[in-house]
Amino acid sequence: MPRITQQTLSKLSTPTEEGLALDLEDVKRQRRLGSSTAMARLLNMWIRAATSTFEEETGRQVRLASFEYRVDCFPPDRYIEIPKAPLRAVTSVAFLSAGSPSVEIFDADNYTVETPRGDHAPPGRIVLKSGASWPTPVQTEGAVVITFQAGYAATVTDVPALVSTALLYLVGHFHKYGEEVIGGPEARDMTKLPLGAGTLMFAFKKTALPKQRPWEVPWLA
Repeated sequence: MPRITQQTLSKLSTPTEEGLALDLEDVKRQRRLGSSTAMARLLNMWIRAATSTFEEETGRQVRLASFEYRVDCFPPDRYIEIPKAPLRAVTSVAFLSAGSPSVEIFDADNYTVETPRGDHAPPGRIVLKSGASWPTPVQTEGAVVITFQAGYAATVTDVPALVSTALLYLVGHFHKYGEEVIGGPEARDMTKLPLGAGTLMFAFKKTALPKQRPWEVPWLA
């Protein structure tokens, strides 16, 4: 039975402490903490946790980061969909070669990069130009390596309002339940995300779902 190509997505860079997705002062105002600095460390931790939750639930990237996407071979389609939205740029399309050098870069003149914009932008794509074709990599796992950048914003001020709102809901959830709830009337509320955040994230996830079907590995058919 033919095997479907394996897809591996790895983050190459992570935003620093200064690369938080929410402004700390905005969070303090939203949580009615005034100018207090006593909870700054906890708030920063909750902002990172909220951002990770949003990204894992929706398949999207908030602050700009670099990624590596590996597949076993090029698809039969004339495009490759990038499984992380919103796509900002493709750095390189490389493939393992039997010749020298062992890793070759697929010339960017052979393709265009589609980078949809908007809060609910669908996944971006690498599309072959007319007359171009995919090269033939060596027959091994992870032979095609695509590096790219994805994310809504390079700075916190450019994070879309809907995304910031979802993150604020999540931070509020973490702030309200500042410790693990073992029992009692609040335990039930810990099993689900707040309605506002869950509703917002569902819409973000739905529009980020991939449309390209996984393809077969021809040398394993």
